[in-house]
Amino acid sequence: MLFLAGEAPHAWLMRVRPGALTVPGIRTIDEHNLTDLDQRTFQQSKSVIESAFVYFLVNKDNFATEGSPPSRVCRMKSAAA
Repeated sequence: MLFLAGEAPHAWLMRVRPGALTVPGIRTIDEHNLTDLDQRTFQQSKSVIESAFVYFLVNKDNFATEGSPPSRVCRMKSAAA
């Protein structure tokens, strides 16, 4: 068994996984203590996007994305809600 631990980019993991099994004596890979850096970054970005609000201004052609909503807004519910 090969134990992988720490952090690594996704591309490296995709290269190592099949290659490791070609080494004599390695039949399995334990990734329990391994973090895919790209997957972690994706999950963090996804969380930020999912928690964001976009405020559409009533009778305006623009929108607000930060801070408190303006006094006259129409808040859209997200598709996930």
